[in-house]
Formats: sequence, C-alpha cells, structure tokens
Amino acid sequence: MKRFLLLFTFVMVIAIAGIIFFQWNGFLSGNAEASNISEVNQSFTIEHTGKEFFITQEVDFKSGNQKNMTIEWPEDAKNFKCIEDSGESCLSKENGEFILKINSEGDSDVTISYTLERQTSEGNLHLKEWYPALLTAIPLETTINIVEKTVREGTWISGYKESKHKEMHFIDYYSFTGSGPPSDLLLFSGEINLFENGSTRIYSKENLDLTINENRLNSEGFVTVVIDDRFPVSETENFLIVNGDVSRTSLLKKMDWALEQQKDSASYQESWLEELKANIILSSSYGSAKTMNAYHDLKTGLTETQLDSFRQLLLNENGHMLQGGQLDVLLKQATNLNSSYFKETSNRTEDIPLILKAHQTVFLNDKPLMDVDLIQYKQQELISLPELLQAIGIKYDFLQNDVIYALKGGSSYRFFVDEDYFILNEENYGLLTKPVQKIGGAVFMEVEWLEKLFGLDIERSNSNEEIQISET
Repeated sequence: MKRFLLLFTFVMVIAIAGIIFFQWNGFLSGNAEASNISEVNQSFTIEHTGKEFFITQEVDFKSGNQKNMTIEWPEDAKNFKCIEDSGESCLSKENGEFILKINSEGDSDVTISYTLERQTSEGNLHLKEWYPALLTAIPLETTINIVEKTVREGTWISGYKESKHKEMHFIDYYSFTGSGPPSDLLLFSGEINLFENGSTRIYSKENLDLTINENRLNSEGFVTVVIDDRFPVSETENFLIVNGDVSRTSLLKKMDWALEQQKDSASYQESWLEELKANIILSSSYGSAKTMNAYHDLKTGLTETQLDSFRQLLLNENGHMLQGGQLDVLLKQATNLNSSYFKETSNRTEDIPLILKAHQTVFLNDKPLMDVDLIQYKQQELISLPELLQAIGIKYDFLQNDVIYALKGGSSYRFFVDEDYFILNEENYGLLTKPVQKIGGAVFMEVEWLEKLFGLDIERSNSNEEIQISET
C-alpha cells in the first residue's frame, strides 16, 4: 500500500509538472510578439536659432528588449548620433536601416541628437514629423523643452496639458509634458483667444461661443485644438488644426476621435491602430492615409453585423496595448474567419487587400480538398476557381493570363478575370458584379456563380468546422 501511494504521488507530480510546463510554454509563445516591445520615457530639448533646430533626446528604457531597435529619422534630419551612458556609440546602419544597438543590461538610458532645418513664415511654423521613431517602443511620458532664440514675438504651443513659458531678456523657455508620443508643435504670431476646460485647450483668432459637456469627453486625456486658416488641416491624437469655418458638430467629433485614441497605447510602428480603433468605435473618418485605407477596407469588406461585432470587441479592449496580431484575433472572433490583415499592414508600406479565409476544411462529396480555399472579400464568399475545377473533374485552360476556358458536358465557358461578364456556349452574359477575380495573386469565383453555373451545392456546417460541396 505504501509503495502504491509513493508511485501515485510520483505520477501526480510528473503530471502536474507537465501541465505547468505546457501552460507556461503557451504563455511565452502567446506573448512572443509583446516581448519585442519596450516602454520608454523620453525628454526632448529643442534649441531654435534661425531656421535650424538642434534637438537632443534623452530616452529612458523602462521595460522590454531594447538591444536592437530600428529607428526612423525625420526626413530632413542630419548629424544624428546615439550615445549610451557609458559613452559608447549605439547607432549603426544595416541593410539600409538605422539600428540602435544597446549593450546595457536592464534599465538603460541613451542620448540621441540630430539637427533639422525648418523655415518659419512671418513668425509661424507647424513643426510636425520632427522626432525620430523607435519603431518597437511605446512612449509612456514625454517632455519637450524649447529654447527659442529667434522668434521672440511668437508663441509655441503643444498638444499636452502641462505647459510653461518663461520669457527672458534674450531667450524664451518653453516646457511641455504629457502622456504618449511626442506632440506636434506650433509657433504662431499675433493675438489669439483661448478657451480651456479639463480635457481641451482651444486657440482661435475669433471669440468662441462653445459649450462642451465634459461628460462626453475622456477626462483622462487631453487635446489641443487650433482654429486658424494660416496652417494646413492636421489630425493627431493630441493636436488638431482645423479651418476657421469648422462647424461645432465637426469640431466636437474630431475632439472625441482624438481623445478616444488616448485610451490605449501602441508602439510607434503600430500607432495607426489607435486611429483606426477610434474610427471604428465612433464611425468617424479621420487620420493618416494608412488609417483611412484600412477603415475603408473594413467598411467594404465586412457585413454590417460583422463590423458591429468587431466594434463591440474593440470597446471591451479599452486600456490595452494595441498590436496587429491582437486585432486579427478579434476580427476572427467577429467573423469566424482567419485574418492576418492587421499584422501584415503594420509591417508593410504598400496597401494589401482585406482577405478573410475560412479555417474550415473544404469537402467535395465528403472528400477533403486540401488545395481549395474559401475566402470572404468585400462581403462576398469566393472559392479558388482553378483548384476547384480540377477537383470536380472539369477540364480548363488559361487561354491568356486573364482568360479561363472550361468544358463541362456539352457546355463551354470563358471567364474573364476581373471583368463583369462571361461567355457561356459562345453567348455573352453581362453582369453587375465580377464573378471571377484575382485576389492576393490567386483566382477566385463567387460561391453564387459556382452554384448556378456548375450545379454545385456549397454549405458551411453549423459547427463551422467544414464546408461541404456536393454536385446536384
């Protein structure tokens, strides 16, 4: 009996250890993407003389893996350097990219310096895209100090709530502090009116008659708005520049959009996801070209039900670090279709189509088809056409790159890729849609037309584990 108890105890220990190992291994795997992200506090000192800006950036790495980090400089940056606390250079260039290589263990600090040339116009300047982006860093707190030696009659403002200005005999000092990434900066001349409440600071040349319900805004965030026709319209999460003819409704929507972004955090590389999430939640259309393209893809690519479900899942994620892979998981939950759209878009500069792929196995008369895919594209379900024709025994050939000729029984078909017509038995059929499309490098046909033209019955099972195709 004693031997049995010892054996039983030993087996249980092994079993528990195995469970803990696999759970921990899964945890590490699930957080592999997050492990490359570093949280940082940073402080900038900007010395402005004439048209030259000499900028020094102190970066305090608080967490994460910062040993090799890609840095993207402002387009007109020059004389850039990076020095560790030890005095060693931490800047290198590999395959055309600048990399910070940091040798220090644990918490570490580096000093980055560079120069910019920007020309003021009648004492005015919108200083944007002025700071280097550490692509895999999440900025927590940012301080910007400005030493103004040239434009003494102007005033610098930022998107941050905390703002100080000290005027000396020959130099003006400004200091701005806030959460998140560096703010745009604006140097303007002349008189300007100020309206301010707990979460908003608005500058305008006209007197403002604007009442804001504080409950409708995110009191934890802060946004600066400049209403002035001297500057181009600009939209970021903490700084908005709008034209003088902006309506009250439009202004409040933009402020809500800016403040909504501040509920989450993201790395420099994926900061566009904050804009996109705010657009989805508020049904707005603001932000960068990348954000607007993605928002358009979601609006046209998802059904209303799918988009509403995705919106609700995003609302439940407030306060989290946004990453492309995370949003792909939420999109799968909303659509029951696999997605790599957000992760791929974050890592590429060119636009990619929103393609949702069924994770179910496709069966033909209960036989699995390994090479046949079902996707959703622009709210339509499509199946990879050449692979399916081969699977069901229909002879076909590509007459040209974009023309498919097929024979079934006594019928002949000509399908023209990305055209709104096809030819059946030498008779032309014009359509309102494109039944055959090239999507992501492969050729697909709408499920509806496959069923009509080839006598197929295509059904997704209730368990969402398989797609059954049968010939009728």
